[in-house]
Amino acid sequence: RFTKVGFAGESCPRHILPSPWAVTRLPSEQVIVTQSRTVDEWLPTVEKFLNMLYFHYLQVNPKERRVILCEHMLTTKSFRMAVAKILFDKLLVSSIYCAPGSALPLYTTGLSNGLIVDIAHTECRILPVFEGTPLRNAFRSISTGSLHIDKRLRSLLQESNQMESVSDEILEDIKVRTCFATRPSIESQLNGDLNRVQTYNDGPHSLQVSYRTRFTAPEVLFLNGSEGESIAEAILESLLRTDCDARSAICSNVVLCGGGSMLPGFQSRLMEDIHTLLKLDRYNGLNGLQDILRVASVVFPANSLCWIGGAILGSLDGLASCSINRELFTESKGQVMDIDNLQYTDFLSL
Repeated sequence: RFTKVGFAGESCPRHILPSPWAVTRLPSEQVIVTQSRTVDEWLPTVEKFLNMLYFHYLQVNPKERRVILCEHMLTTKSFRMAVAKILFDKLLVSSIYCAPGSALPLYTTGLSNGLIVDIAHTECRILPVFEGTPLRNAFRSISTGSLHIDKRLRSLLQESNQMESVSDEILEDIKVRTCFATRPSIESQLNGDLNRVQTYNDGPHSLQVSYRTRFTAPEVLFLNGSEGESIAEAILESLLRTDCDARSAICSNVVLCGGGSMLPGFQSRLMEDIHTLLKLDRYNGLNGLQDILRVASVVFPANSLCWIGGAILGSLDGLASCSINRELFTESKGQVMDIDNLQYTDFLSL
């Protein structure tokens, strides 16, 4: 949804901008980096965006800066190639390092083992990392994210306030200010408090946000997505695909990141759901992990952990030897940008 840009070694991005390929609310207008498009189709959009980043926002000479691309695990080769062609051929950068964005938050913990749970805008991404190596065979992605909270919240507000529409800005503000995650059983405990309302003033208009709306909208994060899995189930399915000898080290350092994970009560509700599922026969092989599961305490904002991990990576001396330079890119005719050729293995040991 957003692109974060800045410099290595800094604790926060310089700028956070809407991505031109971000998913909108209209399916017919969706353009995402995992979508199948040719390199030539990507080039105009990518060139315009990168020029804007370098010369308008960052105001630096591209030739003097190496680039770290924090990318989606399912990014297509055509998109990666388009970015590389613009950076090397037009902007003349010295080198590029493609890092798996889903694994970068682990840098903020200082450990080489962990389970990354990224609650993004349109999806939840789960990636185990063992001894610095992302376990791609256990990577899971389910279509449950903050966008689904927005859709549910918009529907509830329109119904309760008898409105035809609610703007995205107001919706985001209400979600951040009022929504929280809790147990489903809370309805039986609150009784009359469910219909207690909180007034949200928007200029000439006032919206009534009931207590029920505040915790009902985020409940979509804990229901089964279109893949038939909830976030808790996807986490356990990912662990089932990891080697049994690596599970204890991975589970002792669970990193929650992405804007969706910043919802009050999200962590405790997710862990409660996981412990409930562990009692099922399907997950008997994971029973020993009940007392080991620990959520890492991270001092940085959860919605910037991927970028901060990239900033830490960019400040390391060993990165230059692993990066792709212009000569290598030209000699390989771009084949070096194929995911099978990228040095994802043990990238945390740089």
